[in-house]
Amino acid sequence: MNAINKGDPTLEHQVAAWRQDPFDPDAIAQTRPVAYQRAIVMQYIYTEAELAEARSDPLSFIATILANARVLYQRPEPSRPGR
Repeated sequence: MNAINKGDPTLEHQVAAWRQDPFDPDAIAQTRPVAYQRAIVMQYIYTEAELAEARSDPLSFIATILANARVLYQRPEPSRPGR
């Protein structure tokens, strides 16, 4: 709020977009892309865990899902100049 009060144009634009459509979660999430990515991965894990409960061997299924989630959540390696 202090940054908005100081007149930060980026934050003012974000607040204006939110006020225009306050119930659009995608518009709000676009202002915080890393938090959005984490929320998507976590929702994926929760959904797969719920599906695993219906399976005959849920622990191995959950282990596979968590391994896949780790791969999805890995940070890309920074690129080196000149490569």
